Amino acid sequence: MIMVTANQKKIIWTIVRKSGIEVEDFRDWLQRNFDIRSTRKLTERQAGEVIRSLNTLIGNEFKQHPYTWGITEKQIWKAKGLADTLGWKEPQRLNGLIKKMFRKLDIVQLNKTEGSKLIVALGNMVDEVERGAKSYA
Repeated sequence: MIMVTANQKKIIWTIVRKSGIEVEDFRDWLQRNFDIRSTRKLTERQAGEVIRSLNTLIGNEFKQHPYTWGITEKQIWKAKGLADTLGWKEPQRLNGLIKKMFRKLDIVQLNKTEGSKLIVALGNMVDEVERGAKSYA
């Protein structure tokens, strides 16, 4: 098993910094997708997947989005990360909140404004859980 190269790590962290992704959000994404929190533990193949995903996220690779007027990939990424923080491993939990708030069935059906409102609502829920005021698990 060949481990991540120094050049791949440099590319990953350059993309993360330039795209404005918060380091903790990136590490959460790594945890969800690769079951690790450090780029040092990636294999060379996994690092390639991370680079492709990040490039797609920031628009360096063409990825057709079914709703070009809608929610951005970055918003989807952030919302799913916050849902994961709440312990919502099943997509039905997030989709249920979306249905209740916006009367839509899936996150990709939201527009940018609705995506922002969803992120704010999820962030408030995370704050409530951290303060011990509520539990959403």
